[in-house]
Amino acid sequence: MSKSREELLSTMETAKALTLGCYGEDMAAYCYLQLADKAEREQDRREFREMVAEEQEHRSRLRALLDKHYPGSDFVLSPEEKQVVEGGARSLNITDRKSFEDAVRGVVASEAMTARFYRQMERHTDQPDVKAIFHELADEGATHHKRLLQLAAENNIDIP
Repeated sequence: MSKSREELLSTMETAKALTLGCYGEDMAAYCYLQLADKAEREQDRREFREMVAEEQEHRSRLRALLDKHYPGSDFVLSPEEKQVVEGGARSLNITDRKSFEDAVRGVVASEAMTARFYRQMERHTDQPDVKAIFHELADEGATHHKRLLQLAAENNIDIP
């Protein structure tokens, strides 16, 4: 029997949460890179490239905290754990307008899930620097979510 998302997060150690954060930021950067390559509008390509750079910077900062507080830690993330920060497919096959729209819907969902993940992890750690980055990344995830909703609206992509 698999754990619910809440059960999984409430028992997750900070080191594993940092590892999961690194994974989520890597996946987001990869998805945004693919979207940047396939976007029709130059302003969307620019927006997605900016998000790639932001996600890569987030991942670097999370990794630095993981190395600082948990040197030598090495986790294998389960599919169940990965789903905590995934809202869509990990590998996008964008070949037409419909697949582009589906990919945008996936990253919109992922940003919302990731923001909730960071907010919950912020409440479960006592380390001030980790708490601070989780807080910041939760806010940033909410900002990305809003940016993506605006981009979807401008491209007439319906987000349920």
